[in-house]
Amino acid sequence: MMFTLLGITTVDAQTKEKPWTLGFYYGRSEYQGDLGSGFFQFNQAFYGYGHLSLSRYLNSWFNLAVNGSYGGFGYYAKNDDVRFGANKTYGDIQVQFNFIEKESAFIRPYIFAGIGIRYLAEIKGSKLVPPPTCQPGYDLVFPGGLGINFRIYRNISIRYIASIGLTNHDNRDKETGGDPYDLQLDQSLGFTFSLGSSKDTDGDGVIDKKDKCPKTPAGALVDLDGCMVDRDKDGIADNQDECPDNAGIAEFKGCPDRDKDGIADTEDACPDIPGLKEFKGCPDADKDGVPDIKDQCPNLPGPKLTNGCPDMDNDGVIDSQDECPDLAGSAELNGCPDRDGDGVPDIKDQCPDQAGTINQGGCPYLDSDGDGIKDSDDSCPDQKGPHENNGCPYSDTDGDGVIDKDDRCPLTPGDPANAGCPVIKKEEAVVLKTAFENLEFETGKAVILSSSFASMDELATLLINRSTWKLKISGHTDDVGSDESNMILSKNRAQSTAKYLQGKGVPPGQLISEWFGETRPIADNTTPEGRQKNRRVEMQVVFD
Repeated sequence: MMFTLLGITTVDAQTKEKPWTLGFYYGRSEYQGDLGSGFFQFNQAFYGYGHLSLSRYLNSWFNLAVNGSYGGFGYYAKNDDVRFGANKTYGDIQVQFNFIEKESAFIRPYIFAGIGIRYLAEIKGSKLVPPPTCQPGYDLVFPGGLGINFRIYRNISIRYIASIGLTNHDNRDKETGGDPYDLQLDQSLGFTFSLGSSKDTDGDGVIDKKDKCPKTPAGALVDLDGCMVDRDKDGIADNQDECPDNAGIAEFKGCPDRDKDGIADTEDACPDIPGLKEFKGCPDADKDGVPDIKDQCPNLPGPKLTNGCPDMDNDGVIDSQDECPDLAGSAELNGCPDRDGDGVPDIKDQCPDQAGTINQGGCPYLDSDGDGIKDSDDSCPDQKGPHENNGCPYSDTDGDGVIDKDDRCPLTPGDPANAGCPVIKKEEAVVLKTAFENLEFETGKAVILSSSFASMDELATLLINRSTWKLKISGHTDDVGSDESNMILSKNRAQSTAKYLQGKGVPPGQLISEWFGETRPIADNTTPEGRQKNRRVEMQVVFD
């Protein structure tokens, strides 16, 4: 089988104008006969051969070809340990029939038949075991088969050929009695070249005889009829057209220029509006050097810094957004200046040359007493005072030198070392302790026993001498009896104590009475000792 591959092109391979075709091939020869069949048996030895062909165009259906080849031919019968082998010289003449009439077809299969002559000669010096043998001699061969042409470039094809030949002799393999004739199968692959000359005025690869457009511009891509391939119909071939799907002009290699400003649409940032080359085809209506597509004020000249908008004071804020268009300022203050740098623009600053605050209209805060607190927040604007006291000085109500906030007894003069409270002397503490420890009542009543009078009188004398002291009297009981009765008893005893002291001259304002019943025990109520401790009237000196 011969195989020819020809690429897509617009010229004929073998035609009336190029009637001769020369082919060069290499192939494999296979045997079938009395020893067996080697057809398509790739475990057999490879018997290769070289092949030349010359064919003549007769018409679009028929060609006449002459072939010649030289190479090996043989077969190894393993079962009989017999090896047939020979050097084969072969030539034939063939008539070829094309299945496709169109000479420019990409794939063009054909069949052939003919007559040839073969000479087989012994192979000498072979190292094969067993050595190849044959009966040398000439044979007639009647070949027939199939070929396929594949066009790859203009007059060049790849061709594949499969040819099976029937011989008139049966003993070249030194075997007779089986098949009456030995067969040979030759398969080859190679290149073919169409020879001849034909006129092609425009050089597009399509001869004038078949060229429907014989004056195609040089280098233009053409179809099978020799006419320019031009999808957008702009007169520029697609292979030379940078915009093959949009009709354009030759000046821009086939690309359009819709706004006709001399700039191709592919490079024109404003393809529908005529413009200038330096602005990639975009206009500049106010001629300020900023193209309209980037110009925020396309009809008013302005610098690039402000995107084409005017800025009379050159402060970088366009006039339409500048509250002070004639005075240079900052963008943060909408283009207005701020001489004192306080963040309040001069046009709104009531003190433009003195730094202030926004809340004060650009003026500084007032601090009349110099305590670091602005007057508007100072509760005492004429007196220095700390922040934590809202700008006011701390007071010392009792005049003991300890300010009220640190004075545990702010209404009673005392010792600064004792947090502003009076210091109870040792002997005075003894009087208080004795009166507390000796205070007793009749059982279940609020009547003070006479044994307590002496210590109570001493306590009364002390309180009279210490008019700034106050005595807190707290009544308590054990848990014997009901809650209500105990509460009443504790109340009566506290009040009885206060009444006794008042009777001894202690002013009522120095006495504070309170009662708690059985709610605040200091010992266990389950024992007599505990209950005795819980039945008590406590006395404590306190200060305002």
